[in-house]
Amino acid sequence: MAKSWDNWKGAGIRWHEPGKPDIYLLGDRSEYWKQDDPTDPSKIVIAQHQLMDEVYAIVQDQTLQPNSIALFRSGIQHEDETLRSNHVIWTRVFSHYFEELKPLLLELVSHHKAKVRLSIIQGLDPLPPEPETTNILSAGLIDKSKKVRSFTVQQIRQNDQKQVLPNLSNLLEKEQDPDLSNQLKTVISILTKGYFVEPDPYDPLMCTVHHGTKYERFDMSIAEAASENIQERLNALTK
Repeated sequence: MAKSWDNWKGAGIRWHEPGKPDIYLLGDRSEYWKQDDPTDPSKIVIAQHQLMDEVYAIVQDQTLQPNSIALFRSGIQHEDETLRSNHVIWTRVFSHYFEELKPLLLELVSHHKAKVRLSIIQGLDPLPPEPETTNILSAGLIDKSKKVRSFTVQQIRQNDQKQVLPNLSNLLEKEQDPDLSNQLKTVISILTKGYFVEPDPYDPLMCTVHHGTKYERFDMSIAEAASENIQERLNALTK
């Protein structure tokens, strides 16, 4: 390892520019993983230390290092799920600061391994800059893995990505899985109307109204919900 924990003595460092993610690195070594055996650290621990050494250097110098892109690309393809996720997160954060990193997530969302593609989608909160966000989500929606498609729909709902509505509608026409079809119908309705009304399968006089990333139980039937101004009732809940 190049620098390891010695970097982390003293105060943390912060990097912030308007409209970009705020980066704050603690000075207490908590971003590093402890050695399982200090005399013979595992490859996973070494990889996490290499990642944090790179992150520290980038933030301190406010510039990409010579090996940054190669390290992020390699780390996103790592066998360890947590390491993949950590590399995706830092690549996404730094993509707001460096143009060179913007294409990397889009490149790897087409990776031949589904677990790599899934890691990209799961690590998109908050999102990268446009147009990369739209391109990545569009790729995720047509992924051959149902799990990747499902997580992509969740990210679209979570981040209110209305610009991909046409892609959602196209996917709904082709989607064969009933669970994902229902998920798509919910998100399309939320993005277009602001809510989705779901009937209660056990009580015809109750329904669930999904709005944003939340939901509310209302004492009304589907027929009553159709004639009610649901948005007004939802607004009243927040007053």
